[in-house]
Amino acid sequence: RKVTNSEVTLEKGVDYILAYRDNVNPGTATGMVQGVGKNYTGAVFFTFEIEEDPAKPIIPGTPDPSVTDPGQTGSDQGETGQTSPEGTLANQKKNDQKNKVKIAAPTILKAKKNGTRTLKVAWKKVRGASGYEIWCSSKKSFKSGVKKKKVKASVKSVKIKKLKKSKEWYVRIRSCIKVSGKKIFSSWSKVKKVKK
Repeated sequence: RKVTNSEVTLEKGVDYILAYRDNVNPGTATGMVQGVGKNYTGAVFFTFEIEEDPAKPIIPGTPDPSVTDPGQTGSDQGETGQTSPEGTLANQKKNDQKNKVKIAAPTILKAKKNGTRTLKVAWKKVRGASGYEIWCSSKKSFKSGVKKKKVKASVKSVKIKKLKKSKEWYVRIRSCIKVSGKKIFSSWSKVKKVKK
């Protein structure tokens, strides 16, 4: 099966690695998709059922030849045979709370005035992002007078119109990714200051 993020197919060994537990005998097995590289971190856990084969007797402790995981079969180890950097599957409940899928923050390439009370903002797209959220405010704290704009992953620049009159504006942006229908946001980019 493919591991995807929206319309992007992630590459095994580059964007993620896999690890399994209790995947030898019939029953409920546990798997983990561990993000790697610059764009993906954290881990997502999932379960799947292994059905009993009447033609094969169950022998405890016997490796299952059908398992292709290069790590130790039925153990807490990953594809390299080493313990997952985010913790072993034996600590699934603990890690499931701590480790969440993350995505990199975008970089603002340009933010400049574009007409009366209008700014044009451009950024470097983040691989795997499903969209972006841009905030613009006359306050550096972004606690008031914030103008927000949400765009799709294919967009890399936007105009923010009808801004309040101010001598200067501040702009920041973050990317988001959808996991099981839920949006997860990156940290904010560095704030860009634009003078009137």
